[in-house]
Amino acid sequence: MELQTDGLLISQAGGWSLVDWEGREHPRQDLLGSRLLALATHPSGALWACAKNSNGCIVGEVSAEGELRHGWSLPEEICAFQWDAKGETVHALVPANGDILQLHTNNPSIRRLASLPRGGGTLSGLALDPEGGVWTTQLDGWSLARFDPEGNLDRMIGLPVPSPTDLCFGGVDGRTLFITSARHALKLEVLGSAPESGCLLQMRVPT
Repeated sequence: MELQTDGLLISQAGGWSLVDWEGREHPRQDLLGSRLLALATHPSGALWACAKNSNGCIVGEVSAEGELRHGWSLPEEICAFQWDAKGETVHALVPANGDILQLHTNNPSIRRLASLPRGGGTLSGLALDPEGGVWTTQLDGWSLARFDPEGNLDRMIGLPVPSPTDLCFGGVDGRTLFITSARHALKLEVLGSAPESGCLLQMRVPT
């Protein structure tokens, strides 16, 4: 899902739809099909996507014809990416090896900003705070982490659910962190100790 100026854009197995602010669904052309890995909106309002290819994946702006342009080719598949507020830098997650990548519009090279060992869970969600901090959830890791703009791990927060899937900032002042979580794949004994699995969690993030 990705917020647009005219509603919420949703990509699923049956194609793309835009749900407008009145709750009406408008089918859209399925531009990337099963190649789609992630969506993100540039601060200008342009829709960007990441799609699989034979060498890994491509991140780029989505044209009207469904082509990805003005972006980067990566040797690994990413599961999420986000633009910074200025529209100059992209942060992206590589779940296979636990890397957080940093891509700059004026530089074709790819920087590995930070990395988390797979033993603590699989990177799944991504959000940026106003100070330039990078937040990520750890699927099967019962936690979320924050890295400062230089890539140093400065906060690790335990959660009451084992499989947080994604996160975003919202609220009146943008300081509330909303965290989604998974439930269906968990064993009954795990659900017994984590009954909030599948719920939407929220956490206040101080300045």
